[in-house]
Amino acid sequence: SMAGARLDGAIAALTQLVDRLNPTDNFGLVAFDDQVELTVPAGGQLLLVDVVKSQFGFEGKGALELRSAGGEPFSAVARTYNTAASGTYGQAIDGQSFVSEQDGIAFTAGVRNGGGFRANIGAVNASAVAINLLAEVIDASGALRGTRTFTLLPWSTEQVAVSSFVGEIASCSIRWRCTSTDTGIEWVAYASVVDNASGDAVYLEERADYSYTQVQPTAQVGGFWDGTLL
Repeated sequence: SMAGARLDGAIAALTQLVDRLNPTDNFGLVAFDDQVELTVPAGGQLLLVDVVKSQFGFEGKGALELRSAGGEPFSAVARTYNTAASGTYGQAIDGQSFVSEQDGIAFTAGVRNGGGFRANIGAVNASAVAINLLAEVIDASGALRGTRTFTLLPWSTEQVAVSSFVGEIASCSIRWRCTSTDTGIEWVAYASVVDNASGDAVYLEERADYSYTQVQPTAQVGGFWDGTLL
């Protein structure tokens, strides 16, 4: 699964990391499986508890790529949660079947930071080249309140708190733009709004911006029809 462009991207990312090390830095490399094959019964479901650790032997943040071997349709959902005396709290994340491309623009709406809520925004680089994504925070009046650039190595992910570069904002949307021009770029952006009282969070996935989409007809058909409608 790591042949071709994926392997080249992993090598390039590792090279960039090593180049940034200082002579006094320590460097360790841990090997783990990057792919597992699972069987889901026809019309059935499969539950995986602590999937990252149990299936990949890894602890930390990241993103999962899911696909069926024969292209069969399926749906997936993940839930991250903490355990409390009264139960669990956390957020559910639906599997996303689309990605934005190198010149794409996307929006994440319904974000708020302050007044009992806190928000994080994040992005995933789903391609074999490093990319730059620009996140613009736009308030309810349409004013630009702040920007944040995400520099993502191949297949990497990053998440930051909105308060780290904007501060409190009652209601806003995030406009995402990819400023890199390489071919084959794919990316996913999102936001997570957390209720400070309960700890529960709502996951907000991106929506593609189709405002500049142009439809070009493939043929011009002319003529007339004569008859009776029954």
